[in-house]
Amino acid sequence: MGTSVLLVFLAPLLAIYALFGGLFSEIMPSPKAEIVLPYNESQGLVWEYVEQEDYHINLIEEKIEGDEQIFVFEADQSMSVFFEDIFDIFKGDGTMGLVIDFVFEDQNGNTKTYYHDPRQESTYPSFVIYDESECLTAEYTVTAVDSENDTEWRIAQEQTYNIFRQPTSGDETTFYIVFFPKDIEKMENGKNQHISFTNTYWSDYKEYYYLSFGLNDGQLEIVNEDYELREY
Repeated sequence: MGTSVLLVFLAPLLAIYALFGGLFSEIMPSPKAEIVLPYNESQGLVWEYVEQEDYHINLIEEKIEGDEQIFVFEADQSMSVFFEDIFDIFKGDGTMGLVIDFVFEDQNGNTKTYYHDPRQESTYPSFVIYDESECLTAEYTVTAVDSENDTEWRIAQEQTYNIFRQPTSGDETTFYIVFFPKDIEKMENGKNQHISFTNTYWSDYKEYYYLSFGLNDGQLEIVNEDYELREY
């Protein structure tokens, strides 16, 4: 019953997106990006993309050019991705965070990781992927004060651009945080970056964690950490 009602509600959106989304994709092809790795078969520098079902970005080509191994990715802006997000919103579950990673492993067991900056995902004709050495990362674990009555940990919409994409969950959750070069530049200029986590309870109160990140001698650290349990 619930699914049928949802489909009725989505029918006008489907028609509109099919018309205008289809036309737009014909005029403006999907953005692409390349990751170039050093290639030397005799030294084991032959790379494999570790497929992790990266959301809406697909590997479409792999090629060797001299001493370079090139992986070409394309952002999927199709109708299926659009409606996958819509269904997640209406179901009230799914995933949180917009950052995805690209992991490669060579024949010697070495790995290289790259991160996609979701704030630049629709830049045509390409989107931006950063080497992990250009970014700063952190982990933070939040634990619900009342795991029997909580819903799930959430983050503010504007902060999803720094949170690694992961399933939503309650109780105890570890968030993976990625700061991109533009964020790092702000911190170098003395402007801390803020991340907050909230969990709403059925018993009319909400739990908050507030974090401020900054740099100390070039190293990422939490410069302020607050906790609050608020009735509403």
